[in-house]
Parts: sequence; structure tokens; C-alpha cells
Amino acid sequence: MACPSSDDLSKGIRVDYGDETYSIITRDAGGTLREVEYSGDEVHVYISENGLLETGYQGGETADRFEYTFDTSAIVPPEPWSGQRGEQITRDESGAEVDRLGFSYYTRGETDFTIGECRYAAIGVQTYYDNPDERSLVEFVYLLDLGVPLVLGYGGPGYFEPHTPTAISVVDE
Repeated sequence: MACPSSDDLSKGIRVDYGDETYSIITRDAGGTLREVEYSGDEVHVYISENGLLETGYQGGETADRFEYTFDTSAIVPPEPWSGQRGEQITRDESGAEVDRLGFSYYTRGETDFTIGECRYAAIGVQTYYDNPDERSLVEFVYLLDLGVPLVLGYGGPGYFEPHTPTAISVVDE
């Protein structure tokens, strides 16, 4: 089995996780990443127009858009040991603002990341949400060779839920 490359994103790359979920990740001609996550009977769609941070979500009866109060136009590839702080604004389908949270992201140094038999150059990324009820984080890795971020887990004070990728492959046509 050949390891997927960035050229395979037009067809789709499948990532399997240890918690029995899997995702299909694609990139359209305009550069927008779309991750469709399958978890049992649930389907969640995560959209990233900037290639790193989430700019849209669809799941169940929810369809939200996300904006940031800092420039995200040149955010990829992420620079090691960098980050930004501002706010994430959530808008519903009508465009009405429904939430505004303090938001920041920080990167770590470049490293290798292995999924199954495939090894990629990567940069670790953490995002923080300053929710009034509790601060939460999402940890992911940006695979430089593919140009995609993969969530590794999420948490808050006193807990962390891992989301470990175990296999990666090209989607069969």
C-alpha cells in the first residue's frame, strides 16, 4: 500500500481512528479542505477554507460558519513556534452571530508523525477556546506533506479525550 500524498486529496484520503471513527478528507480546486467524519450513525462535516482552522461545520440540524478576528489568509503552512490570539465568531445558517469566544492557537516545532506505515513531516498545533463555562482545547497535527490538519484529541480542565489516527489510505474511486 502506497502512502497518500497531497495529490490524492482530490479523490479523498481516508483516516481511521482508534475509537472506530473514520474521516474522508478532500481538497477542492479552490483549496478548501472538507473532512467528513463518520462515527457510528453520526456524520459530521468540518470545513477549512484557510487550510488549518475550522471555518464551517455541518452535523445533525446544525450548520455553522466560523470567522476569526485575526488574518487567516496566510496561515498555511503553519510556522513552527508561532500562534495568534483573538476571537472566534460563530454564525448560524442565516448569518446571525450566535457565539463569540476568546480563541488562540499555538504551534510547536517540526517533527515526524507516523500513521500506520506512513510517516509525514508535521507540526503540532493546539487551539484554545475561552468559553465562559470552561476553557477547552483541541490538539491536532498539521501534516506538512499532505497539507492537512488531523485532530488528535480535545479536552478541558481535568480531562482529555484522545482521537488517535491508526491508518491512512487513498479512497478507492
